[in-house]
Parts: sequence; C-alpha cells; structure tokens
Amino acid sequence: MSAPHLHPHTVTIHGVPVTPSQLRLADGSEFIVTTNVPGTTGGKLAGISSASFYAILGRLRVPTGPAAGYLGETGALKNRPAVSYGRWATTLRLLVPVAMVLVLPPSASTNPGAARRHQNPRFRRLVEGRMVRDLNAGITMLNTQSAPIESNRRLPRADRLAALALADEITANITEYALGHTANPHPFPATTNKEQAIRVIRASNRALDTDDVVQLTGQAGNPVPGFSPDFTMRRDLNDREQVAGGTPRIFTCLITTDNGSVRRLYYGPHLTKHQAIASY
Repeated sequence: MSAPHLHPHTVTIHGVPVTPSQLRLADGSEFIVTTNVPGTTGGKLAGISSASFYAILGRLRVPTGPAAGYLGETGALKNRPAVSYGRWATTLRLLVPVAMVLVLPPSASTNPGAARRHQNPRFRRLVEGRMVRDLNAGITMLNTQSAPIESNRRLPRADRLAALALADEITANITEYALGHTANPHPFPATTNKEQAIRVIRASNRALDTDDVVQLTGQAGNPVPGFSPDFTMRRDLNDREQVAGGTPRIFTCLITTDNGSVRRLYYGPHLTKHQAIASY
C-alpha cells in the first residue's frame, strides 16, 4: 500500500498524520480539526459545547496502541449531563489523543432547513451512529452503539437521506484530515462482538457462514457468549446491521446446500455475490 498523501501542514503525532483544518460542509456546517486537545475531560467538554458533533481520535491506552476514537453528538452531554458526562469521561481515559474534531451547526440565516435538522435528536443520533459504524471498520471506536435503528426508522425520508449524506461527508473528512488514512491491521480490538464480526467478514477473501463467523470472531479476541452464539450472530448481522441505514458494510445471501439445507452466507464489499457463493 502506498503512503498517504500528506498536506503541507500535516503533523504526525504518535504515528498518526493529522492535518489541522477548517472546512465548510455541503449543508453549511463547519468542520474543524485541531491538535489542541485539552488535557482534562472538563476542558474537552467545554470545547465541544457549541458543536453538533465531536470526535476525539488517537491511540488506545498507549502511544503505540491501535488507532482509536470516540465520537458523539453533544445533545447527550447537554441533556443528561450527570450520566452521559461520567460515561464519556471514563471512556476517554482509554485514549491517548492526537486530534479533536468539531462539527459546528449551520446558521439558521443561511440554511434554515439544515439548522432545523441539527436540532433534532433523532437526526443527530442517526448521523452519529452512521459515522461510528463506518469508522469502526478501520479503527477501534470506543462507542458501543453503532446502529441507530429507531432513529433511522422514525425520521422522514428527506431528513434520513440528509443525515446519511452528512455522516458520509464527515467520516470522509475525519479519515483524511484527523487520521491521515490511518487504519489498523486485522485483527484489532473491538468493543462489541458484532463489530469484530464485521471486521472478520470484511477481511475474508471468501464467504463465511454463521459458524465460520462465530469461530473467527472468537479467534480475533471476541468470543460470542451465551447458549446460542449462532442465533446472536445472525440477529446482529442480519437484523441490526442490515436496517441501520445507508450502504451496508457487509452483504448477506441464502444458499441451498447439496443436502437441501438452507444456509446464510456473509461477505464483504470487495466480493460480488457470485464470487462469494463460488468461494464458499
């Protein structure tokens, strides 16, 4: 793999290329990347209070650890400060930060529709979940919720499409400017079994059935608990992942085996359905 292109003002911190930036997004939001990450959680909270979304990027636990991050929408911190701030502060102690990202809402005078959407908690949760979901494929995101199913179902179609478009734009900018296209080699730590399973499937050069995914997820460091790990995995990958909104991170199909049984297969976006079935 060729080295990522570095911008003139890029600085490398703990091996992560960071480009301090200030960009205007399509909906009028302001996207900011800074290496000035306050050293206390109280300072971090003060820094994000005016933003719609924020992210802290860095390394997990130690300066040489896997690339990691935490991303959120600030409504949770404002509306439930005691609970949300306590959980947020505890989580961020796991990070050795290199960059902070802020997304400031658009002005109501220039884009009233976008400004209204940013004030909608369901809109913000869908944007947040979509970004966490997509970033999780390459780095360890410390968020445990990455599939905002209810927000996706209950938003009007226009707002849902706007949320997914904004999430894709912010994710692309985080990847370029705050991470310098840094990605962890497989396998790397995941906060949930589902996220580890997604990585296992995307790293495979063939289709995997449910038993394959359960076994490989355990080998990657996330054994699936319970009496029916195959049921849990099918629920997470087929139900929760597929209805999360936007382009799926993995794909699934059903095949009939030679003995007449029906089996569900999972495969990554680098395979076509024909290639996936042929490789199984």
